[in-house]
Amino acid sequence: MEAEPVAHVREPGEYERAVRGVDIRTVQTQGVEGHTTVSTTSAGRVDVTRVSVGIPFMSYSVINEDVLAASVVNAKGSVWCGTEIEAGDVLIHGPEALHTASNPEGFAVTFAVVPVQEVGVAASAMGSRVDHLTGRFVRLPPGAAISRLGLAIAGAFGDTPKDHLFAPSPLESLPSAVADAIDASYDDPHRTTGARINDAAIVTACIERAEATGRVPGVAEMRLAAHVSERRLRHAFVHEYGVPPAQFFRRWALDRSRRHLLEQGDDFTSVTRVALDLGFRHLGRFAAYYRSQFGELPSATLARSTGRAPLG
Repeated sequence: MEAEPVAHVREPGEYERAVRGVDIRTVQTQGVEGHTTVSTTSAGRVDVTRVSVGIPFMSYSVINEDVLAASVVNAKGSVWCGTEIEAGDVLIHGPEALHTASNPEGFAVTFAVVPVQEVGVAASAMGSRVDHLTGRFVRLPPGAAISRLGLAIAGAFGDTPKDHLFAPSPLESLPSAVADAIDASYDDPHRTTGARINDAAIVTACIERAEATGRVPGVAEMRLAAHVSERRLRHAFVHEYGVPPAQFFRRWALDRSRRHLLEQGDDFTSVTRVALDLGFRHLGRFAAYYRSQFGELPSATLARSTGRAPLG
């Protein structure tokens, strides 16, 4: 799932061919030379594209049967669908939506095109819906779920903050991340909340998801697995274990990392590989949490398992 860069895009036709998943009908430049770079990566039917614009241009596009989720990296002076876009905005284009854009030189955006049917399935499991987005362009309000979606999209190119403890959900989980963000921004008094599901069943579903994937699941994944809201999810973990999901799964990941280091230690095992496989992005913080929980550094555990001298 490596990104495929397309550097030095100069002509509108080159730009239209480089961007995946969006039907770009018209691109007009203002005759100023500059380099526009397009990078893409895909997983299944999910396409993620990063664009860095070297020339001012206007475009007209159509979204057919996909949901477009965009994380804006630098958007000073851009106008999308008549709306002035600001850096950090997370936006949704629904299926059949029209997209007009006026972008200045220096504009940069990363966006994902996700099958609306897959998003709909995830939303339905959460007790929400996405049909109200057909033909619409929406700027999502600030919030935790929206921030997670932005991180997940940016994470396709390794653009998450270095101090972010866990890696964002893989691209295969973007449909549920999109549904989670939409659900968090949509107030429907008639939707179900899953309140009748007992706490133990909620927690069990989330743990089973973690065991099946071998890593810490994202909030959207857990909501999808348990069919509950984020608030209900948190309540279940606090009621059952006295801690919220993030803290519970940090302990779960640390316990699992220790088992890996003790039971599978060999010349091909490394602390870095174990940490990254479990979703830890910040290796220094992983080591600190590990030592706090087990009284030794992960490198010492691995050394005892393999007979090698610990590093450092």
